[in-house]
Amino acid sequence: MNWMNVEETLRRPLFWVGAFTVASLVLWVLYKLLSGFRIWVWGNGMLLYPKLGKWAGDG
Repeated sequence: MNWMNVEETLRRPLFWVGAFTVASLVLWVLYKLLSGFRIWVWGNGMLLYPKLGKWAGDG
């Protein structure tokens, strides 16, 4: 088995590992943003960061 065969053999699995990693990170960031927005809009905005001021929630 020469070097080019190893590279060709690993190309597809490494592509999918990278694609899965990027998709997981994007979903994690979206979850964090949406949960923060949910707390800010529907819940107590002061839970996010107490120094944001009055507009962030009651406090």
